[in-house]
Amino acid sequence: MKKKTLFHRFKRDLAVIILSGALLLSGCASSGDVTSESGSSAAVVDGAGTQVQTTTYVTSSGPAEVTTINVSDMFSDRDLKEEYDASECIKITLNGKEASCESSAVSIADHVVSIKEAGTYLLSGSYEGSIRVEAPEDAKVQLILDGVEITTDATAAIYVKTADKVFLTMAKDSNNKITNRGEFAVIDDNNVDGAIFSKSDLTLNGSGTLTVTSEKGHGIVSKDDLKVTGGTYVITAGDHGISGKDSIRIANGTFTITSTEDGLHSGNDEDAEKGYVYIANGNFTISCGDDAIHGESKVVIADGTIRIEKCTEGIEAAIVEIAGGDVSVVASDDGINASDGSGEESFGRPGGFSRGSKEGTETKSDVYILISGGKIVVDAQGDGIDSNGDVYVTGGETYVSGPEGEMNGALDYDGTGKITGGSFIAIGSTGMAMNFNSATQGSAILSASSSHKAGELVQLKDSSGNVLVSITSTRQFASVVVSSPLMKQGETYTLCIGSETKEFTLEQLTYGQSGGFGGGMGGPGGFGGRGRGGNSEGNPDGMPQMPEGFDGNFDGMPQMPEGFDGSFDGMPQMPEGFDGSFDGMPQMPEGFEGMPQRPGSRDGSSGGKSGGKSGSSTEEEGKTGTQS
Repeated sequence: MKKKTLFHRFKRDLAVIILSGALLLSGCASSGDVTSESGSSAAVVDGAGTQVQTTTYVTSSGPAEVTTINVSDMFSDRDLKEEYDASECIKITLNGKEASCESSAVSIADHVVSIKEAGTYLLSGSYEGSIRVEAPEDAKVQLILDGVEITTDATAAIYVKTADKVFLTMAKDSNNKITNRGEFAVIDDNNVDGAIFSKSDLTLNGSGTLTVTSEKGHGIVSKDDLKVTGGTYVITAGDHGISGKDSIRIANGTFTITSTEDGLHSGNDEDAEKGYVYIANGNFTISCGDDAIHGESKVVIADGTIRIEKCTEGIEAAIVEIAGGDVSVVASDDGINASDGSGEESFGRPGGFSRGSKEGTETKSDVYILISGGKIVVDAQGDGIDSNGDVYVTGGETYVSGPEGEMNGALDYDGTGKITGGSFIAIGSTGMAMNFNSATQGSAILSASSSHKAGELVQLKDSSGNVLVSITSTRQFASVVVSSPLMKQGETYTLCIGSETKEFTLEQLTYGQSGGFGGGMGGPGGFGGRGRGGNSEGNPDGMPQMPEGFDGNFDGMPQMPEGFDGSFDGMPQMPEGFDGSFDGMPQMPEGFEGMPQRPGSRDGSSGGKSGGKSGSSTEEEGKTGTQS
């Protein structure tokens, strides 16, 4: 399981989404709880300025400092504005390796068009060169692309060196192309590594189309805040598709992103309050080589249609909140992952040993996944939903097809796993399977009698035969975690996997049936998969003891013939008098009796085949392996 180490740990419990900018929380939750405080509902602004009502929940391990993402400050009126008056724009005409402009605010030299002052600039035509903004630090510059095609070899096609803020507007119905070919060269002591690169705040809007190609670098970069409020974007990048150091904020737009690294990436190592991704709405199709949506501090999705078709990990941040939208993830590792980048992760068990750590890891209250709405479909070969802290499900529909491998689980968390609303079903392997450990509605984990193949329908039915929740598997699986608001304590349900069925009574809200469909399960409320044994003498936790008198022979395994001398046809026999030592190897001490017996023997001898059935052996029998 991949874990990043560049996260900057931040000291807060939850970013509360609010419209008014005031802190609307009336108190803190107790340890391990998720509460909806009165007045904590949030109005999220979509691309059209419509308020979409959502609810934010607060997690806490005691009194904590709470910071905010203030939605009223997310997008300014000018961020959302697409209109402009062409007659008032400064016109820049591009023509191959040449360019022209009548304004003194623009200089042209050495295939670089430099914009020196605030204003609105209308660009058209094709250009073998770069557009550079070098305006005063307080200047606001708007570049309107109206059928532009700009190509460069070693630097950004559009490079914002200095300005307060730059707006990049796609004219209505226009098609624009920005291309960088090959490696980026260092200029102005800056690491310019994107086809569109800005050192200042950058907003993209409009209703046209922008195609960005960056063979060796990022597609679109801002070293400040990067906002998108409209337009259609087709991005192909050798690194990240869209990168915003402080934040990526998307109000609306249509995005097709193909990248070697992350699709959307926000990270700020110097300021833990920043480095987040906020999606209010939009349509996304992402295929990438690493994380599809990555925010070092948080990822918040309020609405939109997100199709992650290929990635290593789908959505990753220290805090992941999904309040709405239609989200689907196909991942070769984790589907949705909450991690602070410390590299510590317990092996899927609260209080377990940490991955990458020899000591038990302390659950972090500032690392969690919260699903409060929307429809989420995850197809993950690693963990389906994985948190190094907590997982909270309070609404929505969640469908997880998890791993075949035993070292991952469809649901995996280190602290609290709590469900208080919504439908949830997760299927995967049994080795690391987990149920929620806290619930206000029914939640059950069961295992099948054997592995089931891809394409099988899994359904939970009530006593009247009504289907409460269902999923079709995408790969082999053997365990099922299922929860629904319609599951009530004391009532009977049937889980159907293909033609296999299991009826169970929900004796308590968090339920794990011993034996499940025939496989060993944890007790009610415990983690699923295989049952765990005790700590009998000589028995590792969870491993069965051998029966007394066990002779080392399993059903179907041949015993050695009486008088067997240790040699096979064609294999050399040990010379007579051989004492077990080789040149340079220590001899066994006099009186050595071999390895300890299996359980059932207490005399310290090996037993071999000689004493297996009787539970005792002589010294000679132990050496020769003859049967008594």
